[in-house]
Amino acid sequence: MVFVRTTKDAYIIDGKEYSRVTKVLGVLPSPELDSWYRRMGRKFCDAKRDERAAFGTRVHKEFQNYLEGNEVWVDNKEMRISLEDFKKWCADNDIAPNELEQHLYNDDLMVAGTCDFIGMVNGELMLLDWKTSKRIYDHYPVQVSAYLYMYEQQFNKKLEGAGVVAFRNGRIKEKYLTRKECYDLLPVFKAANYIYRWKYGKS
Repeated sequence: MVFVRTTKDAYIIDGKEYSRVTKVLGVLPSPELDSWYRRMGRKFCDAKRDERAAFGTRVHKEFQNYLEGNEVWVDNKEMRISLEDFKKWCADNDIAPNELEQHLYNDDLMVAGTCDFIGMVNGELMLLDWKTSKRIYDHYPVQVSAYLYMYEQQFNKKLEGAGVVAFRNGRIKEKYLTRKECYDLLPVFKAANYIYRWKYGKS
């Protein structure tokens, strides 16, 4: 049995520390985020970031509940709209989940993360990540590419591709990658991981 606990920056899996994929990707340039912080100030932006992160965590849980056939909890307008859009996306696509909120880790890269969805999407075995952002940011495809690689290494199963689906303000935005496109992006993640481990003194 694999024992998993999490910290702000890492997953602790059977006593070993694995850096979070999302933390690793934080070393990549983010001009939009930097500009927002300059305009609005750190105090405001940090508070808004934490607020959005908490909402995103809730959205992921309710999406999981919906896919598992459990009761969903709706307590505000944005959650209601997000769930309505998610249900619409599910109805518009032929999906069959195999795993939800799957922990992934890799001993070579010493990173870990949690994948939202692995299963059939319109006849293809895909890995998907849900987002609550206004757009598909550049690092999102790198994130799911790393997840695809980690999943294949961990479970010795081949996926056909990966994707990001964002739900925000009544709009749905999608970005899908083939397996080859994911592997083409893998060196970007490995470079970010190298810089992250150098910068923060990770062995």
